[in-house]
Formats: sequence, structure tokens, C-alpha cells
Amino acid sequence: MISRKCAHCGNTVVFDQSNGDKAVCPVCHNNINTINEISSLAEFTCPSCSCKLSADKNAEKYTCPLCDTVIDVQERIEKEKIKN
Repeated sequence: MISRKCAHCGNTVVFDQSNGDKAVCPVCHNNINTINEISSLAEFTCPSCSCKLSADKNAEKYTCPLCDTVIDVQERIEKEKIKN
């Protein structure tokens, strides 16, 4: 699962990443998982619940949609690099 703000209407959408580019916003019905959006994402895990998340590579903070932990995205990206 991932949450993303729809670039078309601003709605925050939580959806299954396995839907790929077929994922659509339930409000405006536009695609929300385009190739450009996917390439600008960084993957990391939540330090509290260990779920796999992704956010814009340049984001500062991200709130886990499952456990509401506020995550320092840049710190988590660096930790994931070290881990791999």
C-alpha cells in the first residue's frame, strides 16, 4: 500500500502499488501512478511498523498511512542505502 497526493485534484489516495499505472484517483478518476511519478520515488521502510513505503525523493517528512509515524524521509533513504 502507498499513499500519494493526486496531481490532478489534490486528493490523498491510498492504493495498492501492485496496480501499477492502472491505479486511478477515486475522486477525479485520473491516473495517479504514472512512469514519471514512479521514477521520482524512493522506497524505505517505516521505523515503527516496518511496512514498505515510498515517497518523493525530495520529500522531508512522510506520515506512515498504517501507524501514523512521522518519518524523516532523507534520513530513512540514507539508512536504506547503508543497509543495502
